[in-house]
Amino acid sequence: MERSRNRWWALLMVALVVLTGCGASGGDASAPATSASGGSTTTAPERTGATTTTVAGSSTTTVDRSSDGERYLELVKPPNCALAQFTEAEASLPPDATVADAMALLQESAGRVADIYDTFAAGLEKGPWAADVQPAIDRVTALAREQARIFRTLADARTTTAFRAGFDDLRTVIDEDQSVDALRAELGLGPRVHVDLATCTASA
Repeated sequence: MERSRNRWWALLMVALVVLTGCGASGGDASAPATSASGGSTTTAPERTGATTTTVAGSSTTTVDRSSDGERYLELVKPPNCALAQFTEAEASLPPDATVADAMALLQESAGRVADIYDTFAAGLEKGPWAADVQPAIDRVTALAREQARIFRTLADARTTTAFRAGFDDLRTVIDEDQSVDALRAELGLGPRVHVDLATCTASA
């Protein structure tokens, strides 16, 4: 007999809060990143203004570092919104919902999320990004591709076992990947916040 939502669904909720990572800013793209340690909070230097730097894969070029964060936040909004909408759909399931119930409701949406993550990754790959940011961009791009693969697995699953396996993959990504926080720090962005669905378009 399938285990009910009460036995396994917490993983999905954690996944959608943490895995989105791409996290909506909810604020100024130039807001300084902060980190807490030992009860104190430190503020990372804010990246502003145009500087001359080498763009990965090109000759020396003038890059407006303050615009890097803004471009990232624009790129990440669609996946953030898609995941917020996916979460909202999940929340409509009754407490005793089975895995089969979740499959029936969420598979089509999972396919859309996968496509949106692939588009997000392509946007990151297009660049250009400053050379010292590129390694962090590459890690988040790889994460986005992996997220797309996972959600496509959910969308294509033909059995509840395969569907549940997709969430096991989410657990692995959640446990092992911190690339989004590292990129946000590189871009001088603040901590991630939850997405406000009111700011999402119907197509997101």
